[in-house]
Amino acid sequence: MKRSFVFLLFLVILLPPCFCKRTEPKKVPSVIVNGIEFRVVHFYNPENKTPQNGGIIEVYTISSNTKKDTIIVYTTEYSNTKEKDIQDVFITKMKLLNPTILQVTNEKKQVFLVNIEKYVQEAENEKMVR
Repeated sequence: MKRSFVFLLFLVILLPPCFCKRTEPKKVPSVIVNGIEFRVVHFYNPENKTPQNGGIIEVYTISSNTKKDTIIVYTTEYSNTKEKDIQDVFITKMKLLNPTILQVTNEKKQVFLVNIEKYVQEAENEKMVR
């Protein structure tokens, strides 16, 4: 009887994590340019109003910690025949190529170049006004 209980306890506690479809994506370090922070957002939330998980960058002004914009770097086409969570494609890396181009890489090793000149220019203009 005692062995059965221990075995059942083992099944209940230790096995459920084995059934996870995938691990949670790793945190991607933000990139900061001219007081503007570019943050990777892995999961949908009602605030950013995006239709997908992954492929999203939020733009913040560091001095006030206010969100300026949401950038959808790429879209994910979901198939109705597969579970949605295994179709998500997350950003894995972000780096600044030059002061106005952000290089973004995702899990599929796809590379995207994001023009951030608009945000950098706005930040420079705000500094001149002060």
